[in-house]
Amino acid sequence: MGITGGLTARYISEKYFAMICGAQVELNVSQRGWDQLFETISLDANGYEVTSKDPTKTYTRKMTYIDIPFLAHLAFGRDRGLQFFVHAGPQISFLISESETIKGIDMNTLNTLFYSGINVKDWLHGFDCVEESVERSVSVVRNHPLVPKDVAVHGLIMDPLTGEINLVINGFDSIKK
Repeated sequence: MGITGGLTARYISEKYFAMICGAQVELNVSQRGWDQLFETISLDANGYEVTSKDPTKTYTRKMTYIDIPFLAHLAFGRDRGLQFFVHAGPQISFLISESETIKGIDMNTLNTLFYSGINVKDWLHGFDCVEESVERSVSVVRNHPLVPKDVAVHGLIMDPLTGEINLVINGFDSIKK
């Protein structure tokens, strides 16, 4: 995604058997992140949904770290000629900066939602319990100021494998009260 570079310090102790042992410490700067294209859904000539990437809407996130790995340095092979190296050990990383770029998405719309009390991140999270989600959705619809109090709002769950429908909220119970 981005730049990677740094400094290395290595201490070689002695040659044991056919292996050279040592310790290595590095100080690296690395940039990580991702680019994301958004998908759009449209209908083809036969009326089927077609999903395609929309190159006009992108999201890019970059994070810059300082990495400090502490490594054991092992070298196998001949002193002159072919050698194999193994580096193993822990690493400590510190996040020093991050940035995000959004192109083709109207941030005013997202800000309006946020200032209206709608947390888009929570909304996109989904739900952990289907029944609780149905109960919450029924409550939102039932308590909406444009829905008359004598309208029954039901909550149902359908099993996608069997087609069985389970009643979670009977809307007639709330209008009888």
